[in-house]
Amino acid sequence: MALQQLQMYVGRVNQTAQYEYYQGIPMRCRGNPMCGQAMLQQLNFWYAQQSNMVNNYYMQISAQCSSGPPTPLERRPDDTGSPRISERDVKTVQIDDEDRTVRIKIPSTPQGFVPQ
Repeated sequence: MALQQLQMYVGRVNQTAQYEYYQGIPMRCRGNPMCGQAMLQQLNFWYAQQSNMVNNYYMQISAQCSSGPPTPLERRPDDTGSPRISERDVKTVQIDDEDRTVRIKIPSTPQGFVPQ
């Protein structure tokens, strides 16, 4: 529940930032570059504050969710009627190229974002 509320809040923050960037600031400043720059700096500062706040809430939520005792899993009763697996019938399977190294290239910018 808390995580869903936080996600909804993040959506509203992003929606507000996009509105201000594309519509709010241009309407208020009407082509004045100094006004636009000042408003954009304020928007960036506000967005950074919101991001930090969301990150702090997320850390609190994840800490609370992971701090409790583990929830025991329900066990199936032994009398399910399913046949048991005989360990004698299990064979060791060799996998080709077990020692092969695979290279993974991780992008330097997240999700393909390329700063201009």
